[in-house]
Amino acid sequence: MHDDALAALLEASLSPDVEIRADAGRQLAAWAERSPVAATLRRLVLDAYNTYVTDVVARALLERDDVRGVRVLAQAAAHADAEQQDHLYWVVQERQERVLELCAVAAPDEDLTTRAGAALLQDWLS
Repeated sequence: MHDDALAALLEASLSPDVEIRADAGRQLAAWAERSPVAATLRRLVLDAYNTYVTDVVARALLERDDVRGVRVLAQAAAHADAEQQDHLYWVVQERQERVLELCAVAAPDEDLTTRAGAALLQDWLS
């Protein structure tokens, strides 16, 4: 992805339009390993205005099928309110076994938020 396209997606993630935010997050999930993108994805998973964005972005992160996607979800879960946690639970339980495997990899992460979130996800799914 070119820097201009990435910048456009990061800008779209701030849109007042729910569909635009969700679509931006879905596309940005492919770049979760980039620090500014990961921060944006966490914000979108914890969207304060619409849990549709939470659902779409969380599913896109799981579709990566790697520890980077689960790491972002774990970090978000650690800061989620009850409603956001409920939505995250329903998304991660769809891929319960794989999420548990990836959480086992993320659990010893140096980042305390990642560790706490991975433990929370494991608790939900065990």
